[in-house]
Amino acid sequence: MAYKRQAGKSTREMANQRRKSVLQIAIIGIGILIVLTLFASNTKAFGGIGILIFLVLMGVLRNFFEGQIDRAAKQAKQALRGAKAEEKIGELLEQLPNDEYYVLHDVKSPIRKYRPHCY
Repeated sequence: MAYKRQAGKSTREMANQRRKSVLQIAIIGIGILIVLTLFASNTKAFGGIGILIFLVLMGVLRNFFEGQIDRAAKQAKQALRGAKAEEKIGELLEQLPNDEYYVLHDVKSPIRKYRPHCY
């Protein structure tokens, strides 16, 4: 007999949240770069050294946001892979005899947010 929650459900929710954070980081990064570009459109105010500083700042910000996006995307991919593994384990556990085992999936735990399976 299985508990109402599906195996891997909370991990899929985590993967979706991480995908949303990738989009948020990208939107913030693009917004900052656009604002800096618009601000720098008046190149007369900057002069030669100002333009150099601006270009270096743009490169640093681009690298920073690319790193953040790559890290968040990797975490989302790992969570999705974990959810698929939890679902496979859940399917295997469901094959256990019902009279000997009671399988619970995605159980809230005081130690960790969710425990994938209990039996």
